[in-house]
Amino acid sequence: MENSSHISPSSSLNHSALEEQADLALANRRLKDASDIYTRALKASSSQSSSSSSLREITRSLEEKREKVSHLMKVDSSTSLIEKGERALSRGAYTEARAHYVKAAHNQSDISFLKVIILEIDLCIKLQTASQKIVEAHTAMRLGHYRAADELFRSAIY
Repeated sequence: MENSSHISPSSSLNHSALEEQADLALANRRLKDASDIYTRALKASSSQSSSSSSLREITRSLEEKREKVSHLMKVDSSTSLIEKGERALSRGAYTEARAHYVKAAHNQSDISFLKVIILEIDLCIKLQTASQKIVEAHTAMRLGHYRAADELFRSAIY
């Protein structure tokens, strides 16, 4: 049994009915469905033979709605990535957290604080790596491998 709020792609509904369905999908936060239905409404409006100014206005309105839904989809995706990054940070998984924040920054390049977070994570990774090298250098010293210890200490500093 098919959900009555879902319109099949082969439906011959006019742009007004499709726009209403897309608006309903948007109201229910079914963003992908809303985007797809707005696209179909645009196709339906462009297939009409009329070239009136009201049809151009309808087309412009549908394009704006589709763009807003596209933006919402990006925001939702970025929010999810940021939440994953926060969970990874709380576990100390800096490389994983960095990957999530980089993806979010790619989706939302206008959010400058993501770049700051990525830089801070890079610093944490660098410090973590340096700390690990110092531990390895101390182990090398205890084993009498002084040259290896010296190299590890130097690479931890630089």
